[in-house]
Amino acid sequence: MTSILSDAGMDLIFRHAGTHGAWLDKPVADVSLHALYDLVRQGPTDPAGATARLRFLKSPEAKARLAPALPVAEREPAMSAPVVVVVAHDSAGAEDTVNAAMQSAYVMIAARALGLDCGPISGFDAALVDAAFFPGSGARSCFVCAIGHGDPSALQPPGDRPAFAEACEIL
Repeated sequence: MTSILSDAGMDLIFRHAGTHGAWLDKPVADVSLHALYDLVRQGPTDPAGATARLRFLKSPEAKARLAPALPVAEREPAMSAPVVVVVAHDSAGAEDTVNAAMQSAYVMIAARALGLDCGPISGFDAALVDAAFFPGSGARSCFVCAIGHGDPSALQPPGDRPAFAEACEIL
């Protein structure tokens, strides 16, 4: 039987998550990244759909390889984060990118569940990311996200999000 996550758990994962772009000088332990992946790989996908391939960038050298692929406005927040994760899908395993997209979302959910903050990055040059981190593998990048302990004093409130009646319809 499935139980319902507590309000405190929902607050941690969703309601108080925010999109971070400034980071506290606090490292993320490798054991946390192992725990994060262990959660990601157990999330529901198509039964044959565990196609995500992750690269956790912690070193300045690894982040420097990523920098040219990022929009200028995203570079400093990414470079200052303790970790940047690149998620790709294994195109040899499946052409369907839906499962990799779900696993990308699981990366943020797992990070939040482990007490980490996230700063998803859009507008990156996937071809440059693939060449830097997945050369010759057939993997295609689909998601980049900074992870760490966000600076709460720099957190911006979320933009307007449509209410249920504006965004949803029950048929």
